[in-house]
Order: sequence, then structure tokens, then C-alpha cells
Amino acid sequence: TDESHGHGHSHAESKGHSNSHGSSTTAEDRFGIRSFTFRASRPFHGQRFAAALQQWPESRKDCLMEMLLESSSEPEAVAAAQLSPLSRVIRSKGFCWVDTYPSSRMYWSHAGKQMNLEHEGVWWDALTERQKKMLDPLSRDEYERCRREEWDNDWGDRRQELVFIGQGLDEAAIREVLGRCLLTEKEMGPYRTKQEKDKAELTNAYLSQELEEAEELEEFV
Repeated sequence: TDESHGHGHSHAESKGHSNSHGSSTTAEDRFGIRSFTFRASRPFHGQRFAAALQQWPESRKDCLMEMLLESSSEPEAVAAAQLSPLSRVIRSKGFCWVDTYPSSRMYWSHAGKQMNLEHEGVWWDALTERQKKMLDPLSRDEYERCRREEWDNDWGDRRQELVFIGQGLDEAAIREVLGRCLLTEKEMGPYRTKQEKDKAELTNAYLSQELEEAEELEEFV
């Protein structure tokens, strides 16, 4: 199975990105700009993922136009590209799944010098059935859409879904870098146990909170 391709619909695309390789645009014609989406149904290994990001050369340019106008033949640009194929990425955005945080959906956002990786709530699959029943209408619709279009019987909605936009991108090399960060088949066994334990701890924490709130309410009755 090609781990870099997965479900056909995406949160990342709903935020204004496209994974289409369709007709050329002005940006592509003038600057060689193109994009692609990396998808996978395995989590990143935290340490390998961190090591890959550390090899990502930081842009010295302050704005997008400066980055675009920088000649790819300049010695510094050539050296950066040899260090990491990620050096040609101008912008990237999406959701990722890291083995050290089985229940947390991580939000990846990068543009130029700015790179952020932060918690953005939990995966739908990490919620209790009671929490799902209490969803507001919009969240309920999104959950139902996800169940129809993106759900995996083993992992729920957990996945990698990252859009990369850049100049002269080496898509195959970027996929290879990220692919090496994914857990191997052998590593998925212990991870499954970790995920089940993490989900159980979250459920117990939610139930404990509900009990405390009920007890506090009784005191006022």
C-alpha cells in the first residue's frame, strides 16, 4: 500500500488548498510554483519526525516575493536543497498524527520563516460516545462526513494530511523524507496498545469530570 496516499477528501483542502496537478497557472509559469498533498494512514515517529524538521533549512527571506525571486542556482539555495528537499517548500499546512500524542490532532502551519506545530483538539475517534451525542449541529455534520469519507476501521479519523506549496519542488524526495518518519509495521503493534491506553485515560478523565460536576450540582440543590 502506498502510505503517502489515503482518503480522498481533506480538512486541509477545505481551508483553501488543492492537491490538483491540473493546468498551469501564472505562478507556475513564472516561478515554477506547484503543490501536492501528502497523505498517510500511519503516525509519525516523534523522534524521526523531529529530526527531519531539524534538517529543514530556515528561509532568510522576509517575504514571499523575495523567496520567489531568489535564484535556485545561487550557492546558498543549492546547498540548502542538497541538505533537505523541504528547502524548496514556501508554504505548507494541514493535520498530522504523531505517535507520542495518539489522541491529539496536530495542526501544522508553515510560511517562510514561520513554522508552527501545535495541538488542535482531539481526533473524533478519541471522543466518548456521550461526547459525540452532545455535539452541536455543525460539528455533528462534520463528524458524520468524516465517518462517511475518511474513517478507518482501525484508526478512526487519525491520518497525515499535509499540503505543500513550493518552487521547483522535488515531490518524490519530500514524500521519501516524510515516509521514513512513519511508523513501520513492526512499530504499529506497540503503538496500538499505546493508543488504546491513551483513549481509555481520556475517557476516564471525562467521566471523572462529569462526576465532579454532578456532585457540585447536588450541593446547590
